[in-house]
Amino acid sequence: MIGRYHPGAHHTYVATGFGGWGMCSGVLTGQLLTRLLHGDQPPWTESYDPRRLWSAAG
Repeated sequence: MIGRYHPGAHHTYVATGFGGWGMCSGVLTGQLLTRLLHGDQPPWTESYDPRRLWSAAG
């Protein structure tokens, strides 16, 4: 999970759940968070968005 912590969090980001993939996921995290902080929304952002679990729970 990489991205904004919850829908109301405008300045709080999270990166967690690497489970042994920290070297690869760490690079991905840096790239994604940099883009998000600059206002870019890559098409693959939703795959890592922590808020996708909030909307499924309802």
